[in-house]
Amino acid sequence: MTVSKKILIVEDVEDIMRILGLRVEMYGYDAVFAINGEEALVKTREEKPDLILLDIRMPDLDGLQFMNRLFTDEEICHTPVIMVTASAEPETEAMCREMGAKFYVTKPFDHEFLKSCIEKCIGPSG
Repeated sequence: MTVSKKILIVEDVEDIMRILGLRVEMYGYDAVFAINGEEALVKTREEKPDLILLDIRMPDLDGLQFMNRLFTDEEICHTPVIMVTASAEPETEAMCREMGAKFYVTKPFDHEFLKSCIEKCIGPSG
């Protein structure tokens, strides 16, 4: 029996979270959710996701603050991150990549591109 790979979706807008969740499951992965960076840190430790899809602009702990905490925590720092954000500024993308994000996907996102980024990070589902 194969265990599905798990993707943590960190997004504070419910509609976008739902769309991302449906896409991730359509691609054959399991989706878990967090609405902000604080909840995402807890879920990352509990759920041990194979990948994190991360928004930048969120309440409490934003995506950049989350990455700082993630990549300095020895237990979870190996978890790859793909930014999925409405921020299309090249400086923001450069900063996210410098901080450790593997890919930078802007909203509205191209579903085939997102799937390709996920597969490059953690391989195909199942």
